[in-house]
Amino acid sequence: MASKAWFAFHLTLLAASLIFAGTATAAEPAGTRYYLKGKEISAAQYQAIMLFNESYGTFREGKYEQAAESLRRAVSLNPDMAEARCNLGLVLARLGQVDESIQQLKQCISQFPDRSEAWATLAGVYQGSGQLSEAVAGYREFLRRFPKDEMAGKAACLIKDLEKELGEQASVAKSLKPGEKEDDYFPYTTYNCVTKWPSEKMPLKVFLNEPTAGNFPPNYRLEFGRALKDSFEQWSERSNNKVSFDFVDSAAGADIDCLWTSDITKVTRPSERGEAKIAYSSRGIEHVTIVLLTCAITPDENRLPEHVMHTACLHEIGHALGLMGHSPHPSDVMFCSVPAADQKHQISPADAATLQHLYLSEVLPVYKFHEGQVNPNDKIVLNNEGVDLAQTGDFRRAAEKFEASLKLDQGYGAARNNLGAVLNNVAIQLMESGNWQESESCFKRAMTLQVKESNPAKRASTMRNYSCLLRRLNRPAEATKMETMAQSLVRPPVTSLKPR
Repeated sequence: MASKAWFAFHLTLLAASLIFAGTATAAEPAGTRYYLKGKEISAAQYQAIMLFNESYGTFREGKYEQAAESLRRAVSLNPDMAEARCNLGLVLARLGQVDESIQQLKQCISQFPDRSEAWATLAGVYQGSGQLSEAVAGYREFLRRFPKDEMAGKAACLIKDLEKELGEQASVAKSLKPGEKEDDYFPYTTYNCVTKWPSEKMPLKVFLNEPTAGNFPPNYRLEFGRALKDSFEQWSERSNNKVSFDFVDSAAGADIDCLWTSDITKVTRPSERGEAKIAYSSRGIEHVTIVLLTCAITPDENRLPEHVMHTACLHEIGHALGLMGHSPHPSDVMFCSVPAADQKHQISPADAATLQHLYLSEVLPVYKFHEGQVNPNDKIVLNNEGVDLAQTGDFRRAAEKFEASLKLDQGYGAARNNLGAVLNNVAIQLMESGNWQESESCFKRAMTLQVKESNPAKRASTMRNYSCLLRRLNRPAEATKMETMAQSLVRPPVTSLKPR
């Protein structure tokens, strides 16, 4: 997962009105007067507003050169127009002109220190260009000045994520020998653990899960599916034959399955566009689900460009192959943040070298413990994390934690019982949303797990819920049978009295 840089585009179009005094006989009628919110403004100010509004449309269409030209003219006509200068900084960042972008944003802040979007955009540009320390300082200043801003929570999360990245980078840099050449970023991406797919699993079975016509998730386009497949093929090619894929038609038996969705609750951080959910053990990676979001994430997005989706696919597949951490270099696909420049990104030489290093035969899976850390791949830790998630109502992610715990120890009763309980809740949610087929699968799995449940009332509850689904499926006989079985589990024992 990459932490997406935060860019703010001032979305409100400025509305200026004009009236004509006298006869309009020329292109610029004599006596023309201009007003903004009832206040008279100059002709230059009016023209700046029109250019600003014009730039909004070209920006939304991805025509950044045109937007930049309009905004430059607007700033030239009205140097005190904060919105135009802030947006110019953003557009320049999208064009990859980071230094000038930062200069414009700093000038905007100097003139208008109360513009929260300028502070946020400046921090985002620092982040997207790899200047993480400056980004953290920027977000902290944003929080100090605007603690009640609607984006304050997001800023706090970004600070936490970036400080973690900076801490890991500092630890790795400290451990490197003086003068040690870094042909790849292997020490960085394996800071917490070394894991990869076992060689005997190659080629990895990949289910792309391409939606069929008429069944597309909102905002999905066919080119997204092509970008995903191309991303897998690029990683295979750049791995020097260390990694290979076989595209299959079903998720059953797939090593990697993909999910397209517009439901932002399916990922931990929606701003990252995707998430690779990796199950691994001491033997290596066992299964990965890659979730990719098709919906707009920020207000300034209009139509999600294919190259943005392509970059997200490359990044998440990199994680799915075992590049668990991030590169410290913004030129790499596995950098911790989405780059500031809005352009197509490719697997870099360092990305390829790192993957090839990981899949050397002498590199074995190992979990690394650092001072003050607990093993997140420990069955008890995973079970406890699942309990915490279940208590917040996040039953799907809780189920993933319990599943991972059971993979480490299939006899771990606490994880088995907890998984049965949360699958019952997942099944109820699926039933209520109309996904009856998947709901039935969850109910059946839950009841299987609950066979050894010490509290039969829990299994009986699952059975009753399942009977409700059976009635919705118009299978009344099965529903009645299930209700009878549930009743038998909780019916008090009958004691016969002996005659005197």
